[in-house]
Amino acid sequence: MRPRQRIALLIIACVAASDCRDAPEPFVPPGPEAPAEPVWQLTFSPGDDRTPTWSADGARVIYSAAGFEDSAATRGLLLSIPFEGGPAETALPDVQTDTGPPFWFTTPSTTASGERLAFAHVIRLFDEFLCLEPLVTDCGQPSDTVFPQPRLETVSIKARRLDETGPFSADPRFDIEFEGRIFDGTVRPDGLPGVWRIDYYPFHQVHVEEATLIFRPSWSPDGTRIAFSDGLRILIWNVDGTAPTPVAGTSDGVSPAWSPDGAHIAFTRLERLGSEMSFCRIFVDSPNGPLLNCAEERTMYTMGRRVITVVRPDGSESTELGEGEEPAWAPDGKTIFYRRGDQLWKRSIEGGDPAPIPGTVGGREPAVSPAGDHIAFARPDAQGTYFIWIARLEP
Repeated sequence: MRPRQRIALLIIACVAASDCRDAPEPFVPPGPEAPAEPVWQLTFSPGDDRTPTWSADGARVIYSAAGFEDSAATRGLLLSIPFEGGPAETALPDVQTDTGPPFWFTTPSTTASGERLAFAHVIRLFDEFLCLEPLVTDCGQPSDTVFPQPRLETVSIKARRLDETGPFSADPRFDIEFEGRIFDGTVRPDGLPGVWRIDYYPFHQVHVEEATLIFRPSWSPDGTRIAFSDGLRILIWNVDGTAPTPVAGTSDGVSPAWSPDGAHIAFTRLERLGSEMSFCRIFVDSPNGPLLNCAEERTMYTMGRRVITVVRPDGSESTELGEGEEPAWAPDGKTIFYRRGDQLWKRSIEGGDPAPIPGTVGGREPAVSPAGDHIAFARPDAQGTYFIWIARLEP
């Protein structure tokens, strides 16, 4: 039991006891107060807790949680929890119900005013295997090769007022149809059936191999626009109006974060070092010998560094800050927190050396509190299950 919880129980006991009846002043419960320890685990869900963000007043952390028994078909609920610890609540109680259809909500983002919440609704994923598991291949690969496949198909970026009680159908939304997997539906001159064209882009690689949620939305400070990624670039969406427009100079940009002053967007650039093309005929075993299952035209990209890059919303003044990913801004608009290797770091956009954040080994998806005194992040345990943690930041 934490010290604050023990104090609360002692106060309750004191009020009930006769020797406390003459207290001169009524007791006033204390406001939100962080635990004394510099780093603490905030959530304890049965499944993964990911992608934290803060409420506008800094009192609560909003995050995506999975694994609840009564929501077994749901891969992500949006929950809200006091940052000092306590019971979690549903962030969108009017539309997140256990009796509704399965859903996967993730990457929440609040406006500076706290009136609206943006988030991603993962609608469809491609099947893990394009063809039946191959027993024999004809593309210069070992016969037991299982080819990695793009998984992201359709994700809807949504914006909703937190006091809204109506259905999702009335909320602004934009659906991302991810590139990378197309069936051409033709019959080739050599008699092969229609061919799948596969582009295994860097953003597919980090999503499939590292579960990176590359599409996360980020609000402009005035709460009218959202920056997000379709995997191949950063786009800006005028929430109540026009279609999204790409930000120039953000090729292979993912995980954007809009600065508090609106002057910059930070993002992760996934470097491409080259590509290799192949044509594969994939067979399965049959009583009459190998039987053609499907065919692929495949482009595999070699990925290099992940680079933190800062750009103006109009695409000008692009600056690389060095290796890292999943950037998050401090309230001063000059400091960026990010993941590099197996730890969280920070650095100034005005220069200087990066510095690691103590107690954040294994952390990812950082989010800095509005006051700049705490950072929320996701971290896996020894079994690989993610939980939300909080670390106190030094002035």
